[in-house]
Amino acid sequence: RGGGGEGWVRGRGRGGRAEDAHGGCDVVNPRIRETLYGELGLARAQTLHATIAEALEALYGAQATEHAGELAYHLLRAGEGAMVPKAVGYLTTAGRSALATHADQEAAAYLSTALSQHQRITSGDPLDPWLIADLASARPRLGEREESLRLWSRARCDAASCGHIARVA
Repeated sequence: RGGGGEGWVRGRGRGGRAEDAHGGCDVVNPRIRETLYGELGLARAQTLHATIAEALEALYGAQATEHAGELAYHLLRAGEGAMVPKAVGYLTTAGRSALATHADQEAAAYLSTALSQHQRITSGDPLDPWLIADLASARPRLGEREESLRLWSRARCDAASCGHIARVA
């Protein structure tokens, strides 16, 4: 095989790195990425992801929600704390955007992750019934009708307990 590092990174930029318009780099080879993470250490990797997320939010400004999936990725990898609730918001936005364009598997993945992260970081805090309803809308498109019905039932119960039954009726 050719040993010049082709396939390690997406595209070819300076020094064999893939670079986007902002000078970012995306390592696509999972072994290389795992090695880099191992050398960084968990705390340093989390700090790096938090810094990247904050820089991207500042860079994107008012258009940050158009990059919700990318921002959620870094916020989730920033570890526990104030970043996770923000990640849930971006995951929900990315899921709804994917749902609107019929990218159903992507929508279900984003919305499921948003739901599980919300449940993990809260202790019974109310959940936006629309999140569950959106996930329920994605499931039958993937052939998961039983899961969809379960989610619709949960959305209805959650909305009723919050006095918002008309929202999912």
